Amino acid sequence: MNTKSELLMIFGGNLLVLILLASYRNKRSDPAILLHFYSQIAVTFSYPFMALRFASPLWVFPYFSSSLVILGSFFEGQALARLADSWGIGIRRYLVGVLLAGLILYSGAFLAMPELYLRVIIVSMTNAALLVPTTLLVLRKRDKSALRFALGIFFLCMTAGFVIRVVDALRLKESLEFFGPSIGERVTVYTFYGYLFLGGMGIVLLSKEKTDILLERLAFKDEPTGLLNRNGFRAAFEEAAAKAAYDNESFTFILAELDGLGAIDDQEGPEAGDKAVAEAARALEELAGRRGFVGRLAGGRFALFIRDSGSQDLERLSEDFDGMGSFNMSMAALAFDCPAGKSFSYDAVYTDCAASLREAKAKGAAGRVVRTV
Repeated sequence: MNTKSELLMIFGGNLLVLILLASYRNKRSDPAILLHFYSQIAVTFSYPFMALRFASPLWVFPYFSSSLVILGSFFEGQALARLADSWGIGIRRYLVGVLLAGLILYSGAFLAMPELYLRVIIVSMTNAALLVPTTLLVLRKRDKSALRFALGIFFLCMTAGFVIRVVDALRLKESLEFFGPSIGERVTVYTFYGYLFLGGMGIVLLSKEKTDILLERLAFKDEPTGLLNRNGFRAAFEEAAAKAAYDNESFTFILAELDGLGAIDDQEGPEAGDKAVAEAARALEELAGRRGFVGRLAGGRFALFIRDSGSQDLERLSEDFDGMGSFNMSMAALAFDCPAGKSFSYDAVYTDCAASLREAKAKGAAGRVVRTV
């Protein structure tokens, strides 16, 4: 298959990808998909100019084909930075700076450098400069996503193709042919194939993965405090209680409520109430430490699960609550000393502890009820 046929196939494939992305872009949940869509538009429209340069010696065809590829790499660099959650003023300035420098150098090459290999070097180095740093950001992001790692490796291989093209151009110089039989030019064609099928697929799938993680966090996390929400704490409690019963390991379940939260909201404003809730959340996290976890159930009500903590720790826990901060909290704690063979229903444990919390609040501010079950 000759180069013209290959370009025609890639162009047709890109048109199909654009149609699919166009139907999906308004449903996107990550800006990376829209940026990849812009990149695909730029690269797709570069192919007709690539084909026309075979039929005409006019400078406008190679100029626009290569400029559009550079523009495509610019948008793809932005998409990768978004996927790495590293988008900011610094990376934006870098990408814009490389884009402008590349286009200026490439435009100047048509006026002062008639040699094809010099223009190829400028275009390839500009594309690599746009993609390598953002690809490394994807690879450096610390998470357990195998898909993110695979996508980073793919783009790293793709940028390696640009480096091979530069080396090839330096080796062949005046004998270099555009999309000719040399290694660098063939690698460029294969790079376009890979970008068409693997790059877009990886970005869309990774965007979906990010969305799934976000939805899971929203389902189980309390956004204002970063603690588990009601559903998250229930799930964590059931898992932890089942493990404690299997290992016959004592644990303590605690309900705590911030006293006077409604009065704070009414007298000082909701911002003051939010600040008090956040302060209480941090204090409770510190109290639970590595042995437990904390959830915000509603308003100023929190729940704690503390592993390896039984009746012998109840007095100390009560004292810890007394010195937590500038706020008062009522607290009820249930200690389970020998849970082996028992099953624990969150609703039953919560109802039992909530009754104790009402008893604690009836004592006044910072009331305490602690008991062993």
